[in-house]
Amino acid sequence: MRYILLYFFISSCNLFAQDLAYIKSTDTIYLYFDKLEKFEDLHLKTNKNEFVEKYIYQFPDAKELYFETHLQKPHKTKPRIVSKDFMDKNKNKIITTDILHKYNFAEIQNALYKPRRVFYIIDKADFKRKKIVLKKANYMFFTYNKYIKPLITTVL
Repeated sequence: MRYILLYFFISSCNLFAQDLAYIKSTDTIYLYFDKLEKFEDLHLKTNKNEFVEKYIYQFPDAKELYFETHLQKPHKTKPRIVSKDFMDKNKNKIITTDILHKYNFAEIQNALYKPRRVFYIIDKADFKRKKIVLKKANYMFFTYNKYIKPLITTVL
């Protein structure tokens, strides 16, 4: 009887495992940021001024994923408002900070980079009752070369 219950429990659980191959194949990716949950971890930073809002995820090796949303015209896009069940329907397309912790910078950057891919930021601070605000974001693709050493000048 225990084995039947255990099998039923495991088969009915909705596991949230993401495959980087699936992320590479999609045209739209949603990034879920919870500033309050990960703020102490110092892996998630947000900067906001009157022109842009920047979302930066820093990996342990100090490399960063950089996303920005425009707040002023002519680049400003109207945010999309969707219902809360949107998260359940599109959970394979949603990248959380837990998933970013699992992989290294090169794997994530290779999975995210694709021409004409659309990124939306889901910020938990922007949740309104039963509605979620999706902000269209630009992914800033920076390349890092480990062979280029920073220039250090010393004055004696």
